[in-house]
Amino acid sequence: MPRRKTKRLTELLLKGNSGTLTSGEDAELNALVDEFESLALANAEAMVRNHGPENTDARSARPGRRRRSAKR
Repeated sequence: MPRRKTKRLTELLLKGNSGTLTSGEDAELNALVDEFESLALANAEAMVRNHGPENTDARSARPGRRRRSAKR
């Protein structure tokens, strides 16, 4: 998501938390949240497609990260 949209999303979320969103801003916020969620889902799907679920640690969302065993 472009920096300009990310900044606007943050501004609108803060206004929403303070209860000062207009109806137009509420609609804009919903559209930006939908866009953000779509991008996040597409990124997650691409990660699984490119690295496979067996190589993805769901906690870190980084490919190839594995837990250390207790034995050393």
